[in-house]
Amino acid sequence: MKFVAIFILPLFLFAISLDELNNMPTSLAKDFYIWQFLEQDVGEIDAKKAYKQAQNKDRNELLQAYLKRVDDPKLQFIQECKKLDVAALSKQSKECIDEGFSVLKATQASSQDLIRIYNKTQNSSHKRVAQLMSVGDIFENIIDSPQDFYMIFNASGDAYRINYLDKKATPQQIQLLANEKSFSTSILYIVLNPAMKNLQQSLLFDFDSSALDARANFYLAINAIKYHNEDLALLYLERAKEKFYYRFDKDRVTFWQYQITQDESYLRELSESFDLNIFTIFAKSQTKEVGFTYEHLSLGNTQKSSYDYTNPINWHYTLQEIESASKEKLLQLAKKFEYEETIGEYSFILERYYDYKKHFFPTPFLQELQKDYSIEELALLYAIIRQESRFVTASISTSFALGQTQIMPFLVRAIAKEKGDTIALTDMFKPQKSIEYGLHHIAFLKRSLFHPLLIAYGYNGGIGFTQREIIQKGLFNGNSKYEPWLSMELVPYHESRDYGKKVLANYYIYLEILGKPTPFASLIKPLIDGSKIEKWRD
Repeated sequence: MKFVAIFILPLFLFAISLDELNNMPTSLAKDFYIWQFLEQDVGEIDAKKAYKQAQNKDRNELLQAYLKRVDDPKLQFIQECKKLDVAALSKQSKECIDEGFSVLKATQASSQDLIRIYNKTQNSSHKRVAQLMSVGDIFENIIDSPQDFYMIFNASGDAYRINYLDKKATPQQIQLLANEKSFSTSILYIVLNPAMKNLQQSLLFDFDSSALDARANFYLAINAIKYHNEDLALLYLERAKEKFYYRFDKDRVTFWQYQITQDESYLRELSESFDLNIFTIFAKSQTKEVGFTYEHLSLGNTQKSSYDYTNPINWHYTLQEIESASKEKLLQLAKKFEYEETIGEYSFILERYYDYKKHFFPTPFLQELQKDYSIEELALLYAIIRQESRFVTASISTSFALGQTQIMPFLVRAIAKEKGDTIALTDMFKPQKSIEYGLHHIAFLKRSLFHPLLIAYGYNGGIGFTQREIIQKGLFNGNSKYEPWLSMELVPYHESRDYGKKVLANYYIYLEILGKPTPFASLIKPLIDGSKIEKWRD
């Protein structure tokens, strides 16, 4: 097992050297440390050597930190061109236009600016975009040309789609678009935007959707449900079920088949699923069957592990070993993590060993936390951590969210300022500090978002997203017989949409583990009538 002693990095007054970077494997974790290295007072030569090693050189944090340290005319030229709006960009060289032009920028440009872009650029895609968007009715220009439609529609912003692209399409036009997978993306933009009623209604017929992915077929079903065409919804649900791979998604389809038909065979099918999710919890609550097989993990082994669990480079090596390990090797590997302080890594490996058919729910530091926090507060904390990081201490996300509670760097700094702390970002790899900051942020969200599901949306997408895209756009208003389930499916951001469901399922289990079992119906009841949400919406 590669417990590499060379990567013992200081975590309080954090500093990192180029030699340490040179010895790290190419990885997301290394990119984070390169970013931290570039944030130090380093010279141009060392900055170039560090940046050259990055796995993703286009990551914004890395790029901006690099450009502060290095005089790189080519990269600086590209960045300046990307900042320009189309009016300014149209006056630049063709090289600058090719770097800075985009469909999204074109949606905010005048016809004159677009014509100038058309005359200057040598990029055929840019030329085509400028041509289509500068003359005539853009919808009419693209609706009969699938490639033009995907290029413009899928890259536009919501406001442009609503104002210029939400028009009725004929069945023949829809079928032409649906013959290619790219229309899958368009369908999500159409169905998940409550204002796009014309295109939503244009989708309400049985067309050949075999070229579309599972999610698009599912959202064709949700669109049909929204417009009270349940028979059509069942057709698309069956197609989605055939295409979905993960059990969670298959269970979601089965759940909706039950909601529409009330056929108890679907409930039985859900009850027999090996997955523990909000849909199978609902089924078991309806059928009164025996609860789930899950394991509450609270390890009594408080000895110190020789493994530096606060180091994301070590976790990178461990993940590589997990990926290639046999069943026997996985069990051996898990034993090395059977400590309270590495309970996340331990459960992570065991879930892999059991092919994710056995579910582990750790409660690290429970005795200490119980002194200051209620059961509901701890259940929500654990529910969020389980979804964010599986309790792996040295977790880093692709957006550089850090630690067990996956706090974003900007939020770490904001909370530290509010609390009067002087810390480094790497302090988030200490579980106690990560939990402290996670609890702080959850308490902030709880002041405005009364329900665990809404708090989960806020934790994942931000409180602004939750207010703007969920509350103000009328979700969870209690106006449909399918509430709150329909609103859960219409949350516009995919990650937050599924994240909320998974956190709510975790929360239900943790309430039971912590000694306050709650009927599932009681848990979702406040989301059905919408009264509390309406009060906040007003």
